[in-house]
Amino acid sequence: MTNLASQVAPSKPVTFSQAEQALLEAQDLSMLYAPGKGFEGVDLSLYPGEVLAIVGESGSGKTTLLKTLSGRLAPQSGSVNYCLEEGQTAALYQISEAERRSLIRANFGIVHQHPMDGLRPRVSAGGNIGERLMENGWRNYQQIREQALTWLKAVEIDPSRIDDMPLTFSGGMQQRLQIARNLVTHPKLVFMDEPTGGLDVSVQARLLDLIRNLVTELQLAVVIVTHDLAVARLLAHRIMVMKQGQVVESGLTDRVLDDPRHPYTQLLVSSVLQQ
Repeated sequence: MTNLASQVAPSKPVTFSQAEQALLEAQDLSMLYAPGKGFEGVDLSLYPGEVLAIVGESGSGKTTLLKTLSGRLAPQSGSVNYCLEEGQTAALYQISEAERRSLIRANFGIVHQHPMDGLRPRVSAGGNIGERLMENGWRNYQQIREQALTWLKAVEIDPSRIDDMPLTFSGGMQQRLQIARNLVTHPKLVFMDEPTGGLDVSVQARLLDLIRNLVTELQLAVVIVTHDLAVARLLAHRIMVMKQGQVVESGLTDRVLDDPRHPYTQLLVSSVLQQ
């Protein structure tokens, strides 16, 4: 894979250590939008360079939690804090909406399950990547186009397709383009909602390998929602298991998957082994 460190405009180095300050922290977070729908009482911390997988069956509250952690859905109670430069903390739902949008634009990446939810269909592939740069202050057209070309290569899309529209791409290519659009500005924190959902097995494998390499190379902090335990094992350092809106088990990924302690986690793991 292309070494991005020497080609992509660098972001400021992360200065938080795991022993000191979490990059993202949620305390007693709850969002119940209907009986049995949503989540409640969630506590979590995420450190720079760490990947956290949130797993569970459909309807367990995973995606609602992801939206709340990423600043897109205000909780009914609890707090979400994001650590800025020099140890300053921003409470996502206590700052103004304009401040929250600015913080998300500069620091977060959001990869949707359906890639066209995160792409502009009437804007070229290069334009989709370039728009994210322009949102963060880039103005030089040539530099923007060069960055778009670099990132198309990085996500294994033929650079000759820079002026093609996303709707002419396959599903796997659309997802890789969405990833390029989100990572071009070097966000500190990326939220992924079932990024391999709906793709053929061979396409999934190629995309997972790409995500794993980018996460490692760019030292991204990631929260990924998935129902696929194989995806969690491949990508995540830690795992949270959700059932009916509650976190029933959490810990290091290998420990949780190799020695599950909650009956629901045991059921999830055993169902995978039986396939």
